[in-house]
Amino acid sequence: MSRSHDIHVALVRVGDDGTDFVVAESQVLLKPTEFTPDAIAIEHDSHQEEGLTCELDVATCEPTVATLVVPNRPDGLLMAGDILEVEFEAATNQPRVSTKDDIDAILDFPIDIGDQLEGTWITLKVLRIRILTITTDVWVANITQVPAVKLRPEVLHPRHFRATGISYRIAVPGVYAWRLVIPDAPSQLELDSSHLEISADCAPATVIYVVESTRNEARSWPPPPVIQVRGTVALDGSHALHLPDTSVPHTPSWSLLFWIYLSQDSTGSHRTLFYKGPGHNQHRTPSAWLQPHDRRLILRVSTPDNMDVGMTTTSELPLHEWVLLSFTFDNTSAVSLNGSKDDRNKTFSYVYAINGKVDTEMNVHHSVVLPNSGG
Repeated sequence: MSRSHDIHVALVRVGDDGTDFVVAESQVLLKPTEFTPDAIAIEHDSHQEEGLTCELDVATCEPTVATLVVPNRPDGLLMAGDILEVEFEAATNQPRVSTKDDIDAILDFPIDIGDQLEGTWITLKVLRIRILTITTDVWVANITQVPAVKLRPEVLHPRHFRATGISYRIAVPGVYAWRLVIPDAPSQLELDSSHLEISADCAPATVIYVVESTRNEARSWPPPPVIQVRGTVALDGSHALHLPDTSVPHTPSWSLLFWIYLSQDSTGSHRTLFYKGPGHNQHRTPSAWLQPHDRRLILRVSTPDNMDVGMTTTSELPLHEWVLLSFTFDNTSAVSLNGSKDDRNKTFSYVYAINGKVDTEMNVHHSVVLPNSGG
């Protein structure tokens, strides 16, 4: 049984063909409310009270056979009275080996070595097996492999857990199930809940692109969206949504707001979250990328002296979890009509928030932040 801190709940999408895959894993851990110790008295098979284990490190050590010594008659048959010696790599717990059933419970010989056997532990590592009776012809020369160790069956004990409430925003209709994730549990255990069918009538998730009025103007919240994309879009880093520059008003202040779900950890490469620029030059006001080796964002703008100005966000985005991201841009950099710089007021504010909480605020001072006509 896994440790309690490994146990959590996941949401599973069930396909029409019966296949399933995890679409979201919660960060909520299940804590034990009742504990049944492993030392509880359990009736074991009479022929295998403990099974064969290592003597010292039962938790991590698995006993293995090092050598098998057979009678020195390569051209002869096994006979009653013959002795075989099995040596293990590590000291064992010396389980009962007085009968053939006892020996067969812990060792798997490729060839049946006798009808009646008697075992004796010579040391913690050496087991001597005497053949009492044998009715089949077994050539000594055919015994070419050491026996395999039969591991004792795992005894499962009941555990009782509880956790705080878990909720998911499901935007794609389909059949889902809750899955209890216990990393060390045997694969044959059924850990899924009954199926849940999500209807297409559910309210869709939204990606909203809004415009804020300038700080000097009276404004109300929330402003109406200029562009709103309904539904859920899955993007792999090679495909993107394109908004032409002419489709959005050119105001000094505006915001970008959307839900995001990261299904993949950092890949070692930059991945674009959004980018504004024509693509054939270095303009990038504003843009954001995922860092190559973690899930923090790189925030960028361009200035006349440096086309790559910015900083890295404070927090990483969570994996397998829906989060609400917002980006607010306020450009009060100024250039006069004849193109000359205005030194009186040059600043650009780039504020990034996760789930409504400001994570990073970047301010560019004493330099014009360049606009661009890219989509």
